[in-house]
Amino acid sequence: RKEQLCEINGFPSESLPYFILSEIAVKKMAINRLKLNEMRYHPYMGYYRAAYIIDYRQMHGNIEDLNELTFSQFFTAEDIEKLRPYVEY
Repeated sequence: RKEQLCEINGFPSESLPYFILSEIAVKKMAINRLKLNEMRYHPYMGYYRAAYIIDYRQMHGNIEDLNELTFSQFFTAEDIEKLRPYVEY
């Protein structure tokens, strides 16, 4: 969504009407298969969240739903909702 551009520090929101985005296919992260260095570069992930997911998988097995991460200090409910469109299991 073009509204995501406003998440960039210093992005002038008044310029949003000038952006036209066509529908594109979103490349999803295979959250149960990716390694730390593959997952950490996603804009909504980062090193600590990716490391937590790797540790979680080692302790609990595959993640079936992102809501499993809500008890982590690294993921708020808002963070999980931002990630949801970009994750596959």
